[in-house]
Amino acid sequence: MPQTPENQSPGANGSAERRESGRSAAAAADEPRASPADDPSDGEPQRRSPLDGLESDFSELLAYAVHYLGAESDWIQWRAAAIAWRVVVLAGASLAAVGMAATAAVFVMRGLAGGLAELCDIRPWAAELITGGTFFLVVGGGQAIAFALIRWRWRERILRKYERFRQRERWAFGHDVGQAGERQAD
Repeated sequence: MPQTPENQSPGANGSAERRESGRSAAAAADEPRASPADDPSDGEPQRRSPLDGLESDFSELLAYAVHYLGAESDWIQWRAAAIAWRVVVLAGASLAAVGMAATAAVFVMRGLAGGLAELCDIRPWAAELITGGTFFLVVGGGQAIAFALIRWRWRERILRKYERFRQRERWAFGHDVGQAGERQAD
């Protein structure tokens, strides 16, 4: 039987009721006790406003939002720092690789020019001009072929993509955009 102020023993001070609700006696001792004389409702159940506790709920929500935004800000800063570090490392490695490749290319070109000068019995500066010009023609031709191949592959990929779009439209609607445009023109 739940204990009420009327059937409680005088020395209980409400602790039996609090233990029944699952709270410890120490936590119950910290709570203020209201006497029946303090109840303004005169025995009627007290009505609560829907706005009761709104301020505390809002402040809790605001604290969570600030915590979330702080965590997101820290994550973004961490990712930006990681990306910046990768860019710096990549730039340094690229610079070193380009420097080594340029040095190697110079040594190869000088060797080719020296060999051409000995083979053809011409002056070294003429052999260096011939070797350098040949190098630029080979590199330029290679780049032109590579760019043409890249453009061709890109164009084919785009054409396949839009052909898939048209196939989906024909499957879903019975016609594609091009056929619908032809119908409108007729």
